[in-house]
Formats: sequence, C-alpha cells, structure tokens
Amino acid sequence: MKPSDLSDLPDQSLQTSSNQLDRKQVGKESVMEGEKPSQQQEFSLPPTDGGIQAWLFLAGCFVVEAIVWGLPFSFGLFQDFYSTHEPFKSDASGIAAIGTSALGVLYLGCPFCLAAVQYWPLVRRWSVAVGVTLLVISLLASSFATDVSQLIVAQGVTYGIGGAVLYSPVVTFVDEWFIQRKGLAYGVMWAGTGFSGVVMPFITSWLLQHHSFRTTLRVWAVIFVVLALPLLKVVKPRIPESQKRQTFYIDLSFIKERSFMILQLGNILQGLGFFIPTVYLPSYARSIGAKNAAATATVSLLNGALATSLTDSMSRPQSSSARSGQQSLPSCFGGSLCLPCPFVFSTIYGFFAGAFSSTYSGVAKEIRKVNPEADAGMVIGMLVGGRAIGSVICGPLSEILMRNQGWVGRAELGYGTVYVDRAEPILKKLQNIATLVLSIIVKEQTNKLIDTIMQIAIVGVGALGHHILNAILATGKHSVTILTRGEPRLDDPRIKWRKVNYSDRASLTEALRGIETCISTAASFDDKSFVGGQIALAEACIAAGVRRFVPSEFELDPHTRKDRIPYLAAKRQVLSYLNTPEVRNKIQCTIFTPGIFYDYYSPMVEDDGKRHASSESLVPIGFDMVVDLKSCRAELVDGMDDARIRFTAVDDVGKFVAKALELDNWPDQFLMSGENLNCMELIQLCERVRGKPFEIERISIAEMEKKMDEAKRANDMMGMFKWITPPCILEGEFWWDDKSAPGVADIRNIFPEEKFVSLEEFLRKWW
Repeated sequence: MKPSDLSDLPDQSLQTSSNQLDRKQVGKESVMEGEKPSQQQEFSLPPTDGGIQAWLFLAGCFVVEAIVWGLPFSFGLFQDFYSTHEPFKSDASGIAAIGTSALGVLYLGCPFCLAAVQYWPLVRRWSVAVGVTLLVISLLASSFATDVSQLIVAQGVTYGIGGAVLYSPVVTFVDEWFIQRKGLAYGVMWAGTGFSGVVMPFITSWLLQHHSFRTTLRVWAVIFVVLALPLLKVVKPRIPESQKRQTFYIDLSFIKERSFMILQLGNILQGLGFFIPTVYLPSYARSIGAKNAAATATVSLLNGALATSLTDSMSRPQSSSARSGQQSLPSCFGGSLCLPCPFVFSTIYGFFAGAFSSTYSGVAKEIRKVNPEADAGMVIGMLVGGRAIGSVICGPLSEILMRNQGWVGRAELGYGTVYVDRAEPILKKLQNIATLVLSIIVKEQTNKLIDTIMQIAIVGVGALGHHILNAILATGKHSVTILTRGEPRLDDPRIKWRKVNYSDRASLTEALRGIETCISTAASFDDKSFVGGQIALAEACIAAGVRRFVPSEFELDPHTRKDRIPYLAAKRQVLSYLNTPEVRNKIQCTIFTPGIFYDYYSPMVEDDGKRHASSESLVPIGFDMVVDLKSCRAELVDGMDDARIRFTAVDDVGKFVAKALELDNWPDQFLMSGENLNCMELIQLCERVRGKPFEIERISIAEMEKKMDEAKRANDMMGMFKWITPPCILEGEFWWDDKSAPGVADIRNIFPEEKFVSLEEFLRKWW
C-alpha cells in the first residue's frame, strides 16, 4: 500500500502490535470469582506512603529485619564460645559452618520464597507466622545440641529456612505500602540489621559469660516470641488477599541479561569474603589479648557501620565498597597486634563492605531499564541467592585455611597469625580473579555507553514531534535523523536531514538503513493517505532492519476508546496491521499513551490566535474541553462531574520518550500520565489558578445530542469534535486504570526518579 500524502505535521500517534489486547477484558478475567471490584473498596484501602497503619507496618519491618539478621551477623560470639567450651571444643572443625550455613540458607532461600509468595499470594500472611515459629524452634533445638553437626542443622540450616520464610513476604508488602517513598521505607527497614547488630552482641556476650549457651539460646527464643506477637497484627499486605487462590506468572528472563550476569558474578565473589570477619573477629581479637567486652565490640562496630551504609538508599557505592573494603583488610586486620586496629577494621569494613547489599535496589532499577517487565523483588531475590553461594562456601573454606597452623610466626605482627598468613596465596588468586572481573565490567560499561548512542529517525517534526526531537537532542546521547518530503526547517548540526518520497518504497527503505528506532508523529488530513503512509513506513522499517517502530498514536488509550470519528477508525486500521504476526515477528512496535495534552489549556498566542503559548508547534483542537480559562467558564454535560480524564504536558511526553530510548527492551505500550482528575476537580483546579469561581453551564444529554446533530448537518468538523467529547468522557474513554496487563508498562514505574509536571504548576506558569 502506497501513501499519497503523508504530511510532516505532528500527529498524535499510532498504536502498536500487541495492543489489540483489551486491558479492560484482562482486568475482568483477573477478578476472582465472587469478588466485586467496586471503586468504593479501592478507596477504602489505607493510604500509601504515610498514615498510622503504614508507619506501624514499617516499624514491624524494622523488627523483622532485626530478628532475622541480628543473630547470624553476631555469630562470631557463638563461634568464640563454642570453640573454647565443651561439648564443642573437642570438635571445633565445623563450628564456622554454623553461622555461614545460617546466612547461606537464608540468602539462598530468599529467591525461592519470594517466587513462592508471588505465585501463591494467599500464603504471604501465613508465612510470617510460620517463619517466626521456625526461628523459635531452631533456637530451642540448638539449646539441646550436644555436637557441632546438630548445631549446623538447628542453629544453621533451620534458622536460615525460618528467616527466609519470614523475610520474603515482608519485602513484597513494602512495595504495596510505600510507592513514592520506597527508598525511605527500605532504609528504615534495613536499619533494623544495624540496630540489632549493635545491641545483640552485648546481650549475647553477657548471657554467654554469665550463663550457658543453652540458656542464651532459650532467652533469645523467648525474646523472639515477645517481639513477634505484634508483628502478626501490623506486618500484613495493604491490599486484602482474595478469598480464592490466584497465581501469577514469574518472569525470570532478566537472568539472561548480560549486565545481570556480570553483576551477579561480582556479587558472588564479594560473598566469598564478606562473612568471614563476622565469624572470626572475636577470636582474632581474643588472640591478641582482648577481653570479652572488647571482642564483642568488634562485632558491634562492624554491624553498626553496616547500618549507616544500608540506610543510604540514594548512593551507589559499588566501586568504593570494592576498593576501600579490600584495602581495609591488609592495613588494619593484620597490620598490628594492638587492640585498636581490629576496631578500626570493623568500622571501615562494615561501612564499605557492608554497604554492598544496599546497592541491590540500584541494580534492580538498572535491570528494569534493560528489561522493564522484570520484577524488582525477584531481581533482589536472585542477588541475595547469589550471595548465598559465597556464604555457604566461605565457612568450609575458612576451616581448611585454619586447620594447618605451621605458618604461625613466619610473618610480622598480625600477618603471622593463623587468620592471615595461610590465606596469602589464595588471596592473590582471588585478587587476580577480581582484576579480571573488573576488566570485564569496564568493558561492559564501555560497550553499554557505545550501545546507548543509537540512530533515531523521526517522521514529522511539527507539533508533538518538535518536542520529542528537542528532548532527544537534550540528552546528547543519540544521533537524530529527520525524514521529510520538503527542505530542512532547522539549521542544527546535530540533525541529519533525509529527503524522502513516501510513495517510493525503495527510497524510504534506503533512508531508514542504519536506524535503530523510528518514531512517527506524522499526520494527514486524508485518512486513507494516513493509513497507507503508516503501513508503508512500517514496511520500510522492516526492510531496512529497524529494530523498533513507534507509530503515530500519542493520545488516548486505544483499549478503552471507541472509534467515533473517521480518523480514529483510520488509526485502528494501522493498529490492526501492526498486530499481525507478519509484523510482530519482525519488528517491535510500541505506542505511547499520554492522554490529553496540558498545552490545549495554555493561552493562545495573541498575534494570530492559532498557536498555544506553551507549544507553538502544537495544532489547537479548536474548542474548549470542559473549561475555558480565558473567560472562566465551564461546560458540564449531565453525569460528567465525576468522570475522569488523564492529562500530560507535551514536554513531558518528549522527555519520557527520550528516557525510554535508554531501555534495551520495550513493552507493546507505555502508559504515561501527569494528572488523573475528574471534571469537577479540573474546574476547581482552574478556579485556584485564575483566582475566581467559574461559571458552570449545565447541559442535558438531549441538548448535547441535538448540538451534535446540528454539527453533522452543517458538516462542522470542530463542532462534531466538541460534541463527541462529552460522551467519550462519560464512557471512560479519556481515562484508564493503573492496573497493567501483559505487554503494557506504566513509564512512571520504570523511571520513578523522573517527575511529571503537575497541571496546576503548568497552568500557573502560563496564566
């Protein structure tokens, strides 16, 4: 099909391949039998990011974090006690494996438990109680142990299983209670580890010094029960679970991503060495003359520094953790036989090496840029599982290093102890491995930088296309080519212009060679020409090897809108074509859905009255939609008061399209919305901006239909547009819900750090 008249005017976009999927139908099918998903139920939920229930939940998360991780990170005190007291002193070879087994099973179990609670969400609430029960059972069983193997099973493996079962659902609850303040929530939650890591060692040391290990473990079991009882009340999902079993698909495709594999390798290697100081610090401190309190302080300082690093959710200290954590080992751990050095080491090591796990949320964010459909919880779960490999291996490995003490005294100061000298050749090998991994990471990041400089083609740079072009150029990351039938309009060295004949398939294909992403914002006043032009453009993209095509569909959601006028029906034809297997299997087609543009409400330029002040390229729609800010009037058809509309500024559309270019993979549809208001909220907002009440004209349904008939008889296109708008609003065509479906992604969730301009802020700027 050949286009005869594809204009370079901006369009409001086209829709892509798997977008024939009806999200409303998906929503209906996902509702459990017997449920009534009323809007009232939705609004009765407790608020997110604040409120008494959210803060109580966060306090409960703090306690869960303290319970689960506090004792394993303080195991060095038990290690010191078991190796110097019967009945374990005579068989000390496996003692180190107790603590590393607890942490290893805990870490390794998290991804499996996270997958389970996502696949069977109804078990999430129960798993909290089950996890606490297993923790208490493990402590009680450990108190009756008579040999090391029993401690490995009880205090190691069973504790790890219980911790994973308790901890995993809590991570999923955080995502429900905190949306905009997620970083704060995780920071407060993770601070529980540091708090318990500071407090627990002193309590444990006092109990071990004045009582037996059996009494110590039983006291902690009682403390856990007392702390856990309130948890069962406050640590719960924000959204009530369905009364019927519901399962979800678990997407693990992100583990195949090259960036994830590189990061996971570094994560595993870091885990090989991270846990050993928590096990051996008290023993080392005692070997150079420290008393009980001083030996305890080494663990407490390490965990205290860990708290500060974990709560810093905004930093990404991978490189500083790797370098400084490594340098602190030889300089402080073995550099002297005096007691202050282990304290300095504990602080430095805890601050830098302990900060490593706080990078997991940043890693999840980066992975979601590559794979937008990846679940952040599962990404973190897999990273936790990777760290478990190092945790499990380092226990037996450290025992082997400690077994032969023939090297003692051959080196100076602390380096001549059993804790350092034997490890030298292995540390050198690990250093070589770390160097290799670092070179791979540098190469990976270099390739990633090169890959981000992609060739972008834009078809139609009037209207919206002008804003998208400016946003892409502002990033400075991409090479932009404009396809045009006429002469270049802009003298900008950053832009390449290619003059094309849209009717000539060979010419169009040649112009698109080397292009990675083609974005069309072109429009035509001839609906047949528009359909032909868009199809010809898609065919040329396929022939030229273009990877992604964005059709001219930047407006309402095609899953909810009805094709009430011919140009929308024309767009539907293009969507149907893009949804065919012949197209879907050859090119990724993605649409952006922004709703109504803010800019239609900005003042008109006074000199000609044909352009909006906020966007000189945007074509005015020719009538006032609901409100007239100039005359402070509003029109409401009966029933429109509570009907909702989605809005976005054209500059934000451009910004988020440019951000999306950073992603390796795109969904079929990006939703974007700066505001979600009903008509009365829109009027009230405009009244605040203009500083006066609006005159509201009420129009009946019958009167609206009469005005529509008059516009049709007069062949008044603007009149028809004006009077089909109220029924569109009334039937929800200007709105969509926040529930996603396969192939659909809300761009706010992919780039949470990027903010939309609010409608009120926009209007105050221009009025």
